[in-house]
Amino acid sequence: MSKTQTIERAPDPRRTALLAAVVRQLEAQAVDDALDLFAVLMANRLTSPARRALDRDRLAMLPQLEKVARMLAKASKILTGELDLVAEAGTDLDVACCGRRWRRPCRVRRSPGRSRPSRPRCPRTTGRPRR
Repeated sequence: MSKTQTIERAPDPRRTALLAAVVRQLEAQAVDDALDLFAVLMANRLTSPARRALDRDRLAMLPQLEKVARMLAKASKILTGELDLVAEAGTDLDVACCGRRWRRPCRVRRSPGRSRPSRPRCPRTTGRPRR
C-alpha cells in the first residue's frame, strides 16, 4: 500500500493509477473479510446445531451400547471358561453347551479327588451329541 504523501506527490496519470490500485486492493480485502465472516456465521448457525444433535444422539445410544458391552463381556467370559475347560480335559468344544450356558449357567461336575472341576454338564435338548 502506498502512503498518502506518495500518491499526492505523484503526477496525475500515475496518481489515478495508484488510487485505482489502492481501491482494488481494499475491495479484495473487504471481500475476503466478508467471506471469512460468512464462513464463521454458517459454522455457528448450521454446523454447531448439527454437531449438537449428533452428540445428543450419541448420548441417547449410550444405554444400548452399555447393554451390548455387558452381553459381549458375558459371552467372552463363557467362551474363555469353556476353552479353559476344553484345554484341561483335552476334549472338543461343545458349542451347544456354550449356547445353553448363555441362557442359564450349567452345573459343574466335580470328580472325587480332583481339585479342579471337569467339563460342565449341560442337559442336552436332543438325545444325540452335537459337535
